[in-house]
Amino acid sequence: MHDHAQAFNMLFTDLVEKILSMADSPGRCADFLAENLRALIGARTVLVLECTHFSGERLHEIVSVFPERRRSMGYHEAVQSIAETSHDLDHTELFEPHTHGPVAEALGRLGIGSAIVAPIKHGGTRMGVLLLLDLLDTTGSRTIMETLDRLTPAFSLVLRNAFLYNNLELEVARRTRDLEERTASLQAALAEKEVMLKEVHHRVKNNLQIVTSLLFLQADSSKSAALRDALKKSRGRIQSMALVHEELYRSEDLASVDMSEYVKKLCADLSEALEITVPIVFRKCSLKLPITQSIPCGLILNELVTNALKYAYPDNRTGEIRVTMSVDNGLIRLVVEDDGVGLGPGHDDADSCSLGLSLVEGLAAQLHGCLKITDKSVDEPGGSGVRFEIDFPGEET
Repeated sequence: MHDHAQAFNMLFTDLVEKILSMADSPGRCADFLAENLRALIGARTVLVLECTHFSGERLHEIVSVFPERRRSMGYHEAVQSIAETSHDLDHTELFEPHTHGPVAEALGRLGIGSAIVAPIKHGGTRMGVLLLLDLLDTTGSRTIMETLDRLTPAFSLVLRNAFLYNNLELEVARRTRDLEERTASLQAALAEKEVMLKEVHHRVKNNLQIVTSLLFLQADSSKSAALRDALKKSRGRIQSMALVHEELYRSEDLASVDMSEYVKKLCADLSEALEITVPIVFRKCSLKLPITQSIPCGLILNELVTNALKYAYPDNRTGEIRVTMSVDNGLIRLVVEDDGVGLGPGHDDADSCSLGLSLVEGLAAQLHGCLKITDKSVDEPGGSGVRFEIDFPGEET
């Protein structure tokens, strides 16, 4: 008998090692356990049942059954009754159908013989139950039960790890759903915000257009040439700001202005408003600026291009106005130049600026840049015209 028990323990030790090697696959591990226990112990049916969600509810789901054709037995109310009773067991026990108690009565309802019930638990948590039903021989049942008490903790670790993994998957799935819902909500809010921002920029642009129209009417009805000129200049400045808002509500990101499109439209509007046909050459650049920089740039361009259109080529002189914007080492360079008559002798860009140039200097300072004026007819041998250059740091849009 001692040799038989020793041999049985060796077989069980080998079984435990193989079970632990399958710890990453609870289903496969349970199938292996059920099949080998049936062959080793001699039971007609072996069932591994798991407590649903390990929640303490006395509900059990089938993890494995061998032979597979007896799966329906796992759903029998008598088997579920035995599984419920296992919650009150601390150790593996043998039950006979001819004795008294709920397990014996359940065996009677199933119409089967002896059964071994082995609770599967980890610490104080009940994980499930191992049922060996309808034993062919109860010889050596004590050794079997003692060995099962050593085996089930190892299997409980497999079920626990599976539970934790499944819970992790469920938690990941739940958080993914929450994230998707929140993302959808944020996208809807962002879309609504974009619509509102477009509407705001559209209305600001329309309001500024109304102001420019009023200034035009006022200038048109004024008898003072100086007042008409001042009103027209103010109208051009406001129009340059309106154009920024027009570009913003047409923009996809609503945060920056495509300066190539903006400068092209601004120059065309100025030529049309002043009815001057001097060509304005603008080399397309890949540059976008936020509203905090695009409005000052627009006002600067309005002043410099307007002055060049009006004063660079008097008396039917011919020439062009060149506008460039470029980026170099994080600095944005804005240049407006012509080959016209220049600023004339005695010009001092620090002391004798016109109102327009004072405005340009102030706007350049607002951009954290500085204005450099080069009168090419004075500073360059054989040169003509004037060059206005502003370098300022770029700003993230």
